[in-house]
Amino acid sequence: METKRGNIKDTQEAILNRKHISERPVVIEQRKRIGDLEADLLMEKDHKSVLLVLTDSTTLITMIDKLQGKTSFEVTQKIIEKLSRFNFSLIKIITFDKGKEFAGYTLN
Repeated sequence: METKRGNIKDTQEAILNRKHISERPVVIEQRKRIGDLEADLLMEKDHKSVLLVLTDSTTLITMIDKLQGKTSFEVTQKIIEKLSRFNFSLIKIITFDKGKEFAGYTLN
């Protein structure tokens, strides 16, 4: 599959088993349940710094961590590290964007 991102063509395979955002449970859209997280990466214009941002969609509590890069492995490891400090029963769903850096979420 070839997609175009900005001026760069991405020829990597699509993320396996990816679900469309419309397939999320309705309760997430209501933003009343604590534990529904959204994950994203923020990058400087020159791509020198990468930040992982995890936000609870109800409380807007946000965790930010600097990454060395944006590989799927590194992003997945950082998410596991951050969330391991919490009682996992509090985390309901994590919504990721379509970026390949989040492809590791399919690993259990």
